[in-house]
Amino acid sequence: MAKLSQEVLSVPPEYAGLVVSKPAALLPVLSAESIRNCTELVMNHMGLQKLANFERFTNLKILYIGSNRLTDVTGLDKCFRMEKLSCPDNRIRSLEGSLGNFKFLRTLLLANNSLSGLDTVSSHLRRLGFLQELELSGNPVSQEVGYRSRIIAAVPSLVILDRKRITQQERSTA
Repeated sequence: MAKLSQEVLSVPPEYAGLVVSKPAALLPVLSAESIRNCTELVMNHMGLQKLANFERFTNLKILYIGSNRLTDVTGLDKCFRMEKLSCPDNRIRSLEGSLGNFKFLRTLLLANNSLSGLDTVSSHLRRLGFLQELELSGNPVSQEVGYRSRIIAAVPSLVILDRKRITQQERSTA
């Protein structure tokens, strides 16, 4: 148990001095089984600067990490079963990282971050074949010319963009 505790609650040396996630610390019981069985975590308002220690959370499906100080979505590569990722009100500048591993992602909430570059954002989102709900409002990218129609064209599975249902007319003209 001491070895497990040390493994899942440690801060990687490259993140020394930063506020780093320790998801296992949120579990009522710290055990390999409780980590493996965890499907949802809420880590909002924790001042997080980096995501780490998620390697054993292979069954995690829902993660709330809003209102932190994150600049990217990394450290979640083993969470390939992710269905909902809610990370509004951070400082996220790029979709590079763990997002490409989330083959089953249906909901991605990224409002009020620092995402820009419509071509780059679209190319990352294009890989999310099951994505149904996306929120990018409050990001510089949402102010770019043709934003809504280009995102709809890039992600044909989308049903809701920025809390607004996509109409048939929008889909046909995208």
